[in-house]
Amino acid sequence: MGTFNTTKTIGSNLTEFDSVETTFRQHFEGQGFNVSISRNSNGFFASITKGNFFSAILGMKSSLNIEVKRVFNGVFIETKVGIFGQQVIPSIISMFLLWPVLLTQIAGLVKQSKLDDEAVRVLEDAIHLAESGR
Repeated sequence: MGTFNTTKTIGSNLTEFDSVETTFRQHFEGQGFNVSISRNSNGFFASITKGNFFSAILGMKSSLNIEVKRVFNGVFIETKVGIFGQQVIPSIISMFLLWPVLLTQIAGLVKQSKLDDEAVRVLEDAIHLAESGR
């Protein structure tokens, strides 16, 4: 569930994302974030969380989710705030009652820190660097 999206398409013919994933992981792990990356046939999906930054709220945890995929003549990047329950029932009740407040608060934290912009910038730089290294 996301309250906002940041998207960008980068003109590129890059087909392998190994070095892009590595650069992305190193950048955010170097800042103390937990980075989870899963590959798919068209790119990869990354999720970043951090202890106090993305704190557990009423049994829920939030993350910044980033999707990177090949598109015609480019690479498409999309960031979203994600929320997932660690305790299903309290999370559902909390979301039903407090979802506008929680989503606004989490989105505000991400926007204030400009974390979504930073993720897009890091990926864009890594894509250009990978292309020049071919």
